Amino acid sequence: MYIRPVCLDFDYKFDEEQLKAGSLGKVAGWGYTSAAGQPSPFLKVAELPIVSLNRCFNETPHDFTSFITTDKICAGYTNDWMSEFLASDYPSVCLDFDYKFDEEQLKAGSLGKVAGWGYTSAAGQPSPFLKVAELPIVSLNRCFNETPHDFTSFITTDKICAGYTNGTAVCKGDSGGGLAFPEMTGHVTRYYLRGLVSTAPSDDLNCNTQTITAFTHLLRHQSFIQSHFIEYQKLKFLHFDSRMVTQYNYTDTECPN
Repeated sequence: MYIRPVCLDFDYKFDEEQLKAGSLGKVAGWGYTSAAGQPSPFLKVAELPIVSLNRCFNETPHDFTSFITTDKICAGYTNDWMSEFLASDYPSVCLDFDYKFDEEQLKAGSLGKVAGWGYTSAAGQPSPFLKVAELPIVSLNRCFNETPHDFTSFITTDKICAGYTNGTAVCKGDSGGGLAFPEMTGHVTRYYLRGLVSTAPSDDLNCNTQTITAFTHLLRHQSFIQSHFIEYQKLKFLHFDSRMVTQYNYTDTECPN
């Protein structure tokens, strides 16, 4: 899985050029896959065309047009499967630095999810579709014992290990991908980011699929991460430094305070 960075750019002309009617953008989520269906167990990606505001006004119900304000852009299709995809609900991924909760989620065998577009086989190519792998946490003792001796120096105190040795693995280009773990609260499932893809023993191929991966443990870098938040305690409405990411909207799957 090759993780492509997503960039922010505020150049007016470049923005205008990318948002011409018909330009295709990508959106991803685990939402409902049909009008009367269930949320997808896998992260899915759809490619949607930009629609002009005039067409957007003309092709949406009259009582909806009041929501198409000057800070909006429109995109999508009006065929069935795309309309259903657009109705998807995209879950937030939360940050939490509670030591006991972190320890509980990172018990050996706990399954976390990591997503990417990277290499899909040892000698393959990057995937054209976003894929998700579910990987189990591996104890540090087992991690040391099941990786090559010359790799153990990379398993430092700020690392956690996860993965299989059976062919399911993160691959070349995955560094920086998030490993997130689910937690059910009432009827709501939230995912908590615990690790970032860091390193794994390499071989001569594009992807070593028979090895455990070391992830950077976010809890070990709490001070650094929080230094990049403005009012970081208010995770309900999360504000990064203005050069990073802006706030997101509140939903019932929002990260708790």
